[in-house]
Amino acid sequence: MVTRNLAGELVELLASYKPEADVMPETAEFANKVKLMIESGELSLIDFCKLFQRPYWTRIWILQEVVLRRKLCFLCGHKQMDYKSFEHAFSIAMNFITSSAEARRPHYGNFSKFMGPPIYMLGCRLPRLERDAHGFSTSAEHLEHSRGQCQASDPRDNIYALLCISTDRLGLGISIDYGGVVEDFYFRVAQALEAIRSQGPRAG
Repeated sequence: MVTRNLAGELVELLASYKPEADVMPETAEFANKVKLMIESGELSLIDFCKLFQRPYWTRIWILQEVVLRRKLCFLCGHKQMDYKSFEHAFSIAMNFITSSAEARRPHYGNFSKFMGPPIYMLGCRLPRLERDAHGFSTSAEHLEHSRGQCQASDPRDNIYALLCISTDRLGLGISIDYGGVVEDFYFRVAQALEAIRSQGPRAG
C-alpha cells in the first residue's frame, strides 16, 4: 500500500502543473519531468498505480459527488490540488506512463484496468460540465455499460448514483425506493433502458 506521505508527494507533483498557464513549453516541461522521474526510478510506476487503485476511486457515490460538483479539489494528507490541475496532470502523466517500456511488461496486463475508475471519473465529469454550453449528454445506458469497477455496498446504489449523473433519468421513470426486492428493481431498470433504446438514437 502507498504510504500517506508518498501519496502526498505524488499529489504535490501532479498539482505542480498549472493548466491555466496553457503554455506549451510549461506543459512539455512538466510531462518530461514525470517521464524522467519514472525512467530514473525516482517516481515508481507501481506506486503511481497504487495511488489510483485505492478503494476511494471505485466507490460509486464518490463518482457521483465528483461528477456533480462544479468546484472540486482533492486532498491527500496536507496536500491539495484543484480538479483542473488533477485532470491535466493525470492525463499528461498517463500519456507517458502507458507508453513507457515498464508499462508494457507482461506483469502489468491491461493497464487501463488498473487506472479504470479515475479515467471513468474524468470521462463522466467532462460532458457533465460542458453539457449546458455544448449540448453534450451522458445517458444512463452509457453510464451503466462503462462504469467499470465502481462498487456500492447496496447493489441498488449502482443505479441510483448513476441516475443522478445521467441526462435522461426523467425518461427512465425510476424513483429511489429501498423498500422493494433488488431483483425486481433491476428488472424495472432493464425494462426502462430497453424502452429508451427502442426509440432509436437521439440527438444531444
